[in-house]
Amino acid sequence: MPPGGQGLNKNDPTVKKLMNQQKEMILSMGQFLGEEVMHVMRGMERMSERGRIVGSQKIVSFPGRDRTNKGRAGYEGTYKDGEPVKLRLGLLMIDDIAFGTVNAEVFNLIAQRFKKESPIARTMMVTLTNGMANSGYIPNDAAFGYQTFEVLSSRCKPGYAENAIVNGILNLIYMAGRNR
Repeated sequence: MPPGGQGLNKNDPTVKKLMNQQKEMILSMGQFLGEEVMHVMRGMERMSERGRIVGSQKIVSFPGRDRTNKGRAGYEGTYKDGEPVKLRLGLLMIDDIAFGTVNAEVFNLIAQRFKKESPIARTMMVTLTNGMANSGYIPNDAAFGYQTFEVLSSRCKPGYAENAIVNGILNLIYMAGRNR
């Protein structure tokens, strides 16, 4: 569904039905989120007025590509060199919790690698933060052999993004530890 049904015939009964289903889903998701927040708040055992908050950001850049043919999943893409991809990486640490951030949509396996390699036990990755990147989707290195829409439409050249993201945020964690 396009946002707000933009471009669709809103008098069409099928479109009306889909619009109503979309509204119900949004309401349900909001309720799930609210209930989860309340659950977490009830489970909080330790309160402190001396929490440490650290934040930092940096821009990383690596070679980009532009697709030269068309087609979606299942059709091999052809590419030419394109403008470099620029990503904004970030770190927000709240006491012993690390939030690594990327301003693009990152494949889950990159987030899993980041969590595995992080020296902070309580680590998570937050994506689509602080602006928009010129990358499209960001596949992990191993996914570049697949002909999925996300890989084919990515502006990232294979072999650069995963290491740039993981090592970039790990460096931010390292620097935060040095500045204690």
